[in-house]
Amino acid sequence: MHDVEVLSPLASAARCLSADTLLYDPMDLAVFQNAYNSACRTLGLDPAPPDTPDAFAQVRNRVAAAVLGQARSGERDCAVLTSFAVAHGLRHWPLS
Repeated sequence: MHDVEVLSPLASAARCLSADTLLYDPMDLAVFQNAYNSACRTLGLDPAPPDTPDAFAQVRNRVAAAVLGQARSGERDCAVLTSFAVAHGLRHWPLS
């Protein structure tokens, strides 16, 4: 009989996340943070979200996801990560 936790998709995702975490050293994380901050500023956004949700929360989330997505593929160049994240953020810009 299998343990329910082992079969849980959340447990599997957590194992993947913890495995990914081991791939990033402090220098990598600093590059990712700088790319995110730079992309947000290029888009005219404050990288730190405000206390109350605003119309650009989803854009910030998409920018962060774009940086991490490219990082998973092995990209570590801050300028490349920033450019990709800016393009991704513009695709998800709110129209209202």
